[in-house]
Amino acid sequence: MEKDDARKLSPAEQHERRRQVIRSHKRGRTRTQIAQEVGLSYTAVSKTIARFESQGLAGLAPRT
Repeated sequence: MEKDDARKLSPAEQHERRRQVIRSHKRGRTRTQIAQEVGLSYTAVSKTIARFESQGLAGLAPRT
């Protein structure tokens, strides 16, 4: 899958991508595998997981 610039996605699309990352993470996928499957960079995946682990589901919500 080709990588997308997540900054250019709508807030709803960004939120869904983050949820996809967390679902894959909970299933035991590696960050590299998640990045390839979801189409985000390894860094974006790592930041999403870290934010989820520190803030829970609230950390995945779209920000202004």
